[in-house]
Amino acid sequence: MDPGTDDDTRRSRSLKEWLGSGRPTTGELGRLLALARPHGLLLAVALLLTTGTTAVSLAIPWVLAQLVDGVLALQPVAGAVAGRFTPHLDQLLGLAHVTAPARLDRLALLLLALAVARSLLTAGQAYAIALAGERAVLALRGRLYAHLLRLGPGFYDRGRLGEHVSRVINDVAQVQAAVTADLAAFAATTLTLLGALALLFWQSWRMSLLLLVLVPPVVGLARLYGRSMRRLGEAYQDRLADASAVVEETLAGIRLVQSFTQERREEERFSAALGNIYRTAVRRALTLGLYSAAVASVTFGALVATLWFGSQEVLLGRLSTGDLVAFVAYSSMVATSVSVLVGLYARWASALGASRRVFALLERRPAIRDRPGALALGKVCGRLTLDGVYFSYDGGPPVLAGIDLELAPGETLAVVGRSGAGKSTLLHLVARFYDPTGGRLLLDGTDLRAVTLASLRARLAIVTQEPILFNASVAENLRYGRPCATDTQVRAAATAACAHEFVAALPCGYDTVVGDRGARLSTGERQRLAIARALLREPELLLLDEATSSLDNESERLVQEALGRLTEGRTTIVIAHRLSTVHDAQRIAVLDGGRVVELGPHAELVARAGLYARLYRHHLRLGPDLAL
Repeated sequence: MDPGTDDDTRRSRSLKEWLGSGRPTTGELGRLLALARPHGLLLAVALLLTTGTTAVSLAIPWVLAQLVDGVLALQPVAGAVAGRFTPHLDQLLGLAHVTAPARLDRLALLLLALAVARSLLTAGQAYAIALAGERAVLALRGRLYAHLLRLGPGFYDRGRLGEHVSRVINDVAQVQAAVTADLAAFAATTLTLLGALALLFWQSWRMSLLLLVLVPPVVGLARLYGRSMRRLGEAYQDRLADASAVVEETLAGIRLVQSFTQERREEERFSAALGNIYRTAVRRALTLGLYSAAVASVTFGALVATLWFGSQEVLLGRLSTGDLVAFVAYSSMVATSVSVLVGLYARWASALGASRRVFALLERRPAIRDRPGALALGKVCGRLTLDGVYFSYDGGPPVLAGIDLELAPGETLAVVGRSGAGKSTLLHLVARFYDPTGGRLLLDGTDLRAVTLASLRARLAIVTQEPILFNASVAENLRYGRPCATDTQVRAAATAACAHEFVAALPCGYDTVVGDRGARLSTGERQRLAIARALLREPELLLLDEATSSLDNESERLVQEALGRLTEGRTTIVIAHRLSTVHDAQRIAVLDGGRVVELGPHAELVARAGLYARLYRHHLRLGPDLAL
């Protein structure tokens, strides 16, 4: 469950409205640009280099005009149709009284120098952008992952793990391109467009006005294309997330897949997910192809019209041949810039689809979080009180319906009941993985919701029936809850949990890597390591959820002795199916229908001939090693 407040409901509604909107808003663009702000210095360097690259690129047609008019043209430079660029270059480069061959040599060298300068500036710009991009994606992925770690189990109960992984990896990569490389490309293209337009109008305002005819149709195409790419971009990221979820689910359950010989079925399921990705990608490619063809037709038509009109100007003596060459070059720059800007708009539209998924996740506030003014727990005695506790998952029927219990400091309480009675839920409430929908849980008289999560969980340890180990060494797994523990303390905890003997027999002892989720160990060995990890933490509150269910009789006996020593002076709740565990508890709470229907020591409950007695007799008929 992820209990929501009014604030959470309003936020969820606003997110749905935001995710369903059809166009990027100023706020959305602002949020994307805000991601680039911490890397402003690098981006400023990139912008400076971009300005230099643009200036060099704009100078090349200027030099070409001089080459045509001053070297290749049949008429003298000082003739009636001398270009507008030629006299200025003559003065700037000192070419007024230089022979044509010398002029050609100098201009060729100048073009070569400009080409080298542009290459160096472009390389520097690319490096700065790449560096800023990697830093941006590093920060965003770290922020997103840190946020995922703080969302409660209720969030993951409803979602698919593979989809969350896809947001961290694929969606963030889309956002990275938008806030770095695309942002720099936008700046460079805009500078080129403005510079080329200024030179065009300075050279011939008549021809420039003709060239501007291409702008309205291209802008219209951009709007249509951008909307399509926005929808397709978001759909593509969703399809990637679906495929990631299939891979994660299948590989996590690989033993089940293989034991039921369902490899072919999982192949087909993944192929279907890939097919969805392929079809969305094809639609994107088709949209891009149609748009590119339309823009190319419009821009080429405008260039042809410009060339035709410019040639008329040359024949009438109002324009030199060199200026016409430069004008066509600048016109090509304008057309290319407009096309690139439209493409960038479409990429931003696609990136906004990914950014919405990222920001929607970042805006998801943890359902279980510290209240304003929450206090850190001090010394804990361990008196635990459940005062009229109600709980239901996602507004469904109550799992716990008015639980009243009080555990004295150092007391061990066993909780038994049929499957689905709410036993594990009770432990999750104590650990504040969830908060009760009604009633209170008190520790030493303080509501658990009034203290910080970190200080509460620092004083408890929980061992579940499905032991969780990381792909690290045995020692690292044991130290997970107490990183500063010494080797002696680690071995003592392992010995108390009956784990030292089998650990010592491993190839590298305590330095042996246990594999993904402890795959190189048996279930019983993993469970003993999980118990040793809890022992090493030395908690004031101990929560055991069928913690000995995977142990053989001898190991269980030894572990129960260790747990008996550990629980002295510590409040312990044990969910147990085995008779031996129930016997060790000072009291037993029997849950049925979400309520405590019986409470007391083992012998007293057996004598009452109630639900516990029936479960106990059933247990004896099945055998002492089987579950209640």
